[in-house]
Amino acid sequence: MQYDMKLSDSIYIALSDRLEGVCSRYEKGIQMPNGLLFDIRRMYHQEYDIGRFALGLLKTEKDMDLRNDEAGYIAMHFINAQTDNDMDDIYMITKVVGEVLDIVQTHFRMILNDEDYNCQRFQTHLKFFAQRLLMGNLYYEQDDGLYEVIRDRYPDVYECVRKIVMHIEQEYRYNMSKEEMLYLMIHIERVRGR
Repeated sequence: MQYDMKLSDSIYIALSDRLEGVCSRYEKGIQMPNGLLFDIRRMYHQEYDIGRFALGLLKTEKDMDLRNDEAGYIAMHFINAQTDNDMDDIYMITKVVGEVLDIVQTHFRMILNDEDYNCQRFQTHLKFFAQRLLMGNLYYEQDDGLYEVIRDRYPDVYECVRKIVMHIEQEYRYNMSKEEMLYLMIHIERVRGR
């Protein structure tokens, strides 16, 4: 398995520390559940594959039978090593993206296809949105006319975005701009149309 990733040198220390903790906890019969495992698998395929590969190595080399939860934690270290964010930020971004995807799937009673190009673009858009939310940076670009056209043309999509807006305001105290709502509507219509 080979992936083209630019990793910071911090991966060596962070991953070594993680694996030492895994071995120590395993000897005590402790395995930590990973509440973000589903979202990590859904959004970070390559990093999760690396985590699964690491579990295979630990099974072969140390006879450790670890749950997939640990592959998710290992994946988070690789995600972190590719960005300027710390582990708490990665956790929060993954959580926000997963919540928005769940709202969309529930609203439209559908399962998004992670392999679909439009779905992948939507997830990328949501990651950048979550980073802005985390930093408290609003995205502004005046285009009220297009917002109104899309809102009126796709009322179901607009209603879904309203649910997302309410969730984000309640959970994160972040007021979404019309521009962010516009881009959400466009992406959601693309994935819904597939």
